Amino acid sequence: MKKILAIALFAFIFTVFASTEGINGKVITFGQYQAIGQENIIETPNTPSGKSRVPSTGFVFLNATNVIPAKLGVRFGMEYEISNIPEPDGPITVTVIKSHPRMTKPDGSFSQSFKSVEPAFLKSGKIHSKTGYGFEHNYELVTGDWTFELQYDGKSICIQKFTVVSDTK
Repeated sequence: MKKILAIALFAFIFTVFASTEGINGKVITFGQYQAIGQENIIETPNTPSGKSRVPSTGFVFLNATNVIPAKLGVRFGMEYEISNIPEPDGPITVTVIKSHPRMTKPDGSFSQSFKSVEPAFLKSGKIHSKTGYGFEHNYELVTGDWTFELQYDGKSICIQKFTVVSDTK
């Protein structure tokens, strides 16, 4: 009986670890974007401002670039695809880690990264979605490297790097 349990446990562990082996991610496009339609403001306490703006209809990319001006109202991000996810079709979540240069928030605390769990929809083993960030407050206008990392099931799937530069206009 112990031998059967040991074999079953080994098979389960092998399946769990093997299930993330073939998952692939890729950035489809990236750059500055504009929201389409109304934006819903939701509480996101782990982000630098504590709020996020979620476009009700999505967003459209304005230009493909990884050089972003540090200017209020600018939004930037990426469109991505994750494939070979061995789960049934339906709602799913993706972890996004956004890292940035040290930012001093109004309460005197600092931020250098934050993690969010974002909803997506899985169809035929694939997720096709977008993620982004927008400058809404002066304290967010920090120049340097910003990195968006997508994780699924604790595994890094793809990374997009942006360089935020001083606005010259």
